[in-house]
Amino acid sequence: MDEWAKIRQTFRQSIAKSQTLIDELRDFKKEC
Repeated sequence: MDEWAKIRQTFRQSIAKSQTLIDELRDFKKEC
């Protein structure tokens, strides 16, 4: 695996994580 592929994979994972975080925050705001 080359450097660039590694960087892109890490980038994708962090995007997925932040997206999950945003969804959880939205649900939290709805409940309040």
